Amino acid sequence: MMSIIGAAAVFSLICIHYYGSEEIISNLDEQYPDRELLTEHSTMNDVRNPLLSAVEQQHYNLAEVGNNLKEVQWNTSLDTRTASTSGLYVVHIPYVNVPGVDCPALFSGSIPEIIQARVHQQKWPKQTISDDIYVAATADCEQYITWRRFIMWPLSNEEATFPLAFSIVMFRDVEHFERLLRAVYRPQNTYCVHVDEKSVSTVHKAVAAITACFNNVFIAPQRVRVYWGTYSVLEPELICMKALLSYSKKWQYFINLTGQEFPLKTNWEIVKILKVLDGANNIEGTVKRLLLCCCT
Repeated sequence: MMSIIGAAAVFSLICIHYYGSEEIISNLDEQYPDRELLTEHSTMNDVRNPLLSAVEQQHYNLAEVGNNLKEVQWNTSLDTRTASTSGLYVVHIPYVNVPGVDCPALFSGSIPEIIQARVHQQKWPKQTISDDIYVAATADCEQYITWRRFIMWPLSNEEATFPLAFSIVMFRDVEHFERLLRAVYRPQNTYCVHVDEKSVSTVHKAVAAITACFNNVFIAPQRVRVYWGTYSVLEPELICMKALLSYSKKWQYFINLTGQEFPLKTNWEIVKILKVLDGANNIEGTVKRLLLCCCT
């Protein structure tokens, strides 16, 4: 049974954005050879990796990043609280230890860790990657998908048999959109992306280039000029709902997102939550009540 859920709160913010099977993690270098380019300055301007070149141009310390990746200890043990085997798939949640970063302390509000993070941000300030870079990077979809570490297989049988449908309504910041898509992407799910008709042409081109690399991600068939507080905010969602139903009727729940959101739960955790709902919906809304006052 298909249902609709407003799910801005059911996602996962993770310290290192990578999930994979035990075989992939144990053989990371073989599966992701482009990872080595992080420490090879002679290849930083290689046209095959325009995103990597963009990072270098933003003055990040790539040598340090590359060394940290090499030193990461990929723990391939299964979490006994959540691991289960069913059919062809195994639920696998890898743990990572990142040298120099205490992610749990940072997320729990540790003052020293927060100060260290702020110092790091000041030393290497964040700069947006241009939209044109994404257009160039997706010229080779296979390499782009591999280098950006999109998850191209279901991570559990439970997820494989419980596909979801997403709409992403956005108007700017292609870099954030791409990170959001990587976080929620699974091959069994379906994704409809609506870019505000008012958005600059480079945003439209970049998003179209990214979505073209996936057969289960598509641009909304109609563009809407979105204005906050009007029906135009809802209209893209309705367009995507109709398009998603036309694309596939196998998905179980519909989740609507904006391009400015980011996950707090993994896809597997979302599936577990939705199974508990068992066909019910979780929709937030605002009701304006008319206050009547009788005066004598």
